Amino acid sequence: MVNADGPSWPRRPTDVPAFEPEGLLDRVLVSHDAGWYHVGEPGGGTFRQYDTLFTEFLSALEAAGFTNEEIHQLTVVDPDSAFLVRVRARSP
Repeated sequence: MVNADGPSWPRRPTDVPAFEPEGLLDRVLVSHDAGWYHVGEPGGGTFRQYDTLFTEFLSALEAAGFTNEEIHQLTVVDPDSAFLVRVRARSP
């Protein structure tokens, strides 16, 4: 799973290409959560929007050379496959 938030998120678009040469792009699940609350800070800290995936991560993938088809794979096809209700084969 590639998490598109948190303090280390800017390096995540560079993590994703490692899956492609191995034929594993269809196994990547992108996650996103603002996760902004910090105990002990006034008001829980600075609020972080829930749009980093759309405002920064996708454009970073494009800048890294990902095609529209590959971005569609990561943002539509992979989540659809991961959350599809079905009987899955038991692993040996």
